[in-house]
Amino acid sequence: MSLFTTAQIPILHDSPGPWIMHVPVVSTRHIPPSEAEALLRLRPLECRAPDDPPLLAHLLDGVGHLFLIEDLDADEMTTFPHLRAVLLAIKARGYAYARLDADGETFSDLPLFEW
Repeated sequence: MSLFTTAQIPILHDSPGPWIMHVPVVSTRHIPPSEAEALLRLRPLECRAPDDPPLLAHLLDGVGHLFLIEDLDADEMTTFPHLRAVLLAIKARGYAYARLDADGETFSDLPLFEW
């Protein structure tokens, strides 16, 4: 699997026509197993504590997760520092949603963890 940098995620630009949902898919290898296990214990769409990720859904038997990141602040999610770094890198490129998946892209400017 080749490595990219998060700068290579295209920046979204407004375009005429219907809204098309764009969701970058990033590898779960960018978060340590301990964060992944804690993430699986969260229930999507419930009232969340300020430190919980903005989780919309667990996907594919827990090997993927969908997040709504448009309102994510840099000082949130202190108990998920690696996940926060991933989501903020995607948000900085103009995306409102992000997906972590075991088969997602890996990026050289984010740490990788062995599973």
